[in-house]
Amino acid sequence: MIIASSCCCGTNEVGKPCRGGSNVTGADGSLLAEVWDTEGIIIADVDPSSALALRAQNSSYEGQRPDLYYYE
Repeated sequence: MIIASSCCCGTNEVGKPCRGGSNVTGADGSLLAEVWDTEGIIIADVDPSSALALRAQNSSYEGQRPDLYYYE
């Protein structure tokens, strides 16, 4: 799964300090980009087809029934 995540930086809605941090993680779990303790912009190239290829190799997906949850 490709994940792009972000966290607040500065003070949160209840007045507590937030360290802040954002990252992009590739389908294989590798860290592609990150920023901590500062405001900033991160950019990463991702390939969605790589996630599908890795899913095909993952035994956790065996026996799933996509016909039960697929919709258009």
